[in-house]
Amino acid sequence: ATQDTLNAGTACDRVKITGSVTTHNIDDVYIGDTSGAFDFLGDTRVVHNVPNADSTSDWTFSTGATNFGVVDEIPLNEGDYNESLTATNTDLFDYATFGVLAADTIHGVTTHAWGTKQDAGAANIRLVMFNNATRVESADLTAVVGYQRFGFLQDVDPDGGAAWTDTSVDLAKFGYERQ
Repeated sequence: ATQDTLNAGTACDRVKITGSVTTHNIDDVYIGDTSGAFDFLGDTRVVHNVPNADSTSDWTFSTGATNFGVVDEIPLNEGDYNESLTATNTDLFDYATFGVLAADTIHGVTTHAWGTKQDAGAANIRLVMFNNATRVESADLTAVVGYQRFGFLQDVDPDGGAAWTDTSVDLAKFGYERQ
């Protein structure tokens, strides 16, 4: 049975799952809209990866010798970071292969970044995906005092608009740009 639990309004813009432990094991949760474009995806898995090299590094790292080296931790380490005050400064990163097989269907690729601002005034970033000279960006994302997580989803490869493949996701670069 289904039930509409929306109080007053016509949209839901956020779902949050919380608990008292740091690891959650959740299976088969799909959230779609009523357009009919979203269908059951079947048995799927989520593959995550962290940067293993700098591709473009305009931001300044707080410690160490590389920009990727301060953003490659899970969980977030607030003690090291990249920073920039200059609009259009971009950090793009390379990744090890994701381990997706050619026979796998890739339903989408999401890039995430943690961000905070440390001074007065607006601090906006955009998340960036780059593949074979084609670049797509998220809308402006506004950082606030205190770390928050940003995400940007592309269900198709920016290079040509076709479905992601194992090769295209392995060649893609992901990062962020200061606005």
